[in-house]
Amino acid sequence: MDFFWLLAFAVGIGTSLIELLSRYRDDPFTVIATSLWAWVYLLLNGTMAIAAYFILLTSAYGDLEAQPAGVSLAFVAGLSAAVVLRSRVFTAHVGDEQISIGPGYVIDQLLNVIDAQIDRQRALQRVQIVVAVMKGKDFDGAKTHASTMITGSRQNLTLQAQQDLANQIREVADRKIPNQERSYALGFILLDFMGESFLRAVAKHLPEVPLGEDEAMVVEANGTELIVKTSELTNTGKIVQRNWGASMPVDRADLVQELLRGVELPKLNARIDQLMARGELGHSESERMALRYEIDRVLNREDTTEEDKVFGLGFVVHQNIDRRRFREMFDGMATPASERRRGRATAAESQLGPRPDGLRHEQSSASRKKAGTGKHEALREDSNADRPITGRHPTIGAPAGPMPAASTVEGSVSESMVDGAAAETTTRGRAGRSTTRGRRRRRTEESSEDAGSSASTTAGGRTH
Repeated sequence: MDFFWLLAFAVGIGTSLIELLSRYRDDPFTVIATSLWAWVYLLLNGTMAIAAYFILLTSAYGDLEAQPAGVSLAFVAGLSAAVVLRSRVFTAHVGDEQISIGPGYVIDQLLNVIDAQIDRQRALQRVQIVVAVMKGKDFDGAKTHASTMITGSRQNLTLQAQQDLANQIREVADRKIPNQERSYALGFILLDFMGESFLRAVAKHLPEVPLGEDEAMVVEANGTELIVKTSELTNTGKIVQRNWGASMPVDRADLVQELLRGVELPKLNARIDQLMARGELGHSESERMALRYEIDRVLNREDTTEEDKVFGLGFVVHQNIDRRRFREMFDGMATPASERRRGRATAAESQLGPRPDGLRHEQSSASRKKAGTGKHEALREDSNADRPITGRHPTIGAPAGPMPAASTVEGSVSESMVDGAAAETTTRGRAGRSTTRGRRRRRTEESSEDAGSSASTTAGGRTH
């Protein structure tokens, strides 16, 4: 008796278990065993199977004495539970949506909840697995090795499955994302097709991205591996500083300026044409056409300098490749900093013209005694070489050039204005002094006249 009840319960759970296994391709047994909602769904189907078996026993078909009949009723009860739970009474149209009314609608909603819960829980596990085994792997070499291992090891792999695998890998290869992100995407593809065990076994033999001369691998306390610059490490191998606030656009701009500053525009344009001709830039002809269109837009701009166009071409190219490939393609093209400074000084000297005494502007013989040292320090002319040369982004703002140096004409005009002001002040001073002297002279004459008139009046009185 009890055996038949257990058999009906097992058949009911088995039908729902098969349904759940078909939903999850990546390690389905582990997913279902660790999901609470999956167990709720399995127990619901088992309970419905027991209820169906009880209904059959109390009906006219229930014969507890016949062993074959009991086994048949147990199987019928287990399968009928699945049929009842997925039954629909009628279908209603609400707008453009078709809704089925009945137990099947409730089961569908429950399965949606289970799918979302399992998907979120498994997503975290999948991320941890893929990051652990695919970190630092080279995508270009890994995709060939992985596809070869899958198609060679699977004996029953259909042609459609092979095509799906190739299409997914090709789609990842065509995406404009860094090499590490493409390696992670390849890891998820392998995890879906072959599972976790196969991915871990194959990942041990996948080629890794070689570290640069100024890069090193550091393992943190939690086991996470980081690729950092050697300048960021102390003598004991610990990270001394990390610029976590730097964003990708800032890093991209720094790299473009580092590799392309001082590069001539025709030379860079020829280098880009050479890379596209060899197929190293752009994965398809359509991408290369789009790249040429963007390059023509930068070259045809009339409101930018040649240096800004060089940086603009660098940004266009860098959007299609990662940092490592960009450095490999354009490393060594930039002009050293000493030559750039020498070139700016020569250009400034040519703008100022030759000195009257025949000396170079940066070697002026004028000197001034340095206070407290007893030595003379040569004064450099304002050759404009030590002023910062500012530029602008190819698409933002207007070009801002260096501050103009004071010219000889402006200096002579300023000196003339000072001399004129001084002369005018001297003339006013002299005129003021002349006026004062005149006033004093008139006062003396008036006093003399008053004295003469008084004397003549006195003499007249005496005579009279």
